Amino acid sequence: MRFVKHDIICRWSGEEFVVCLNKCNLADAERIAEQIRVTVANSVSTYELNHLSVTISVGLASYRHTETLAELLARADSALYRAKDQGRNTVVAPTEWLIESLQ
Repeated sequence: MRFVKHDIICRWSGEEFVVCLNKCNLADAERIAEQIRVTVANSVSTYELNHLSVTISVGLASYRHTETLAELLARADSALYRAKDQGRNTVVAPTEWLIESLQ
């Protein structure tokens, strides 16, 4: 995993977080998100003698210069719900990364 000082990680709502990766293409963002997903899934915490496992679902979106922050977050949210619909504990990248990787 690589985070640089210009990346931003913050809690967005109760159970959601936003990670903004500066100067990172979608393919690299997907790789980083997958590394985070696997790290979280492989971590076990103990609370009052109970072992707790956590998984995450990730929705990716890449900023478009013509869109607002609300539009960017809506696309990421849509990808997140697709990840949850696919059974959770997964990373969903928008189809635009496929187009970007072919260019």
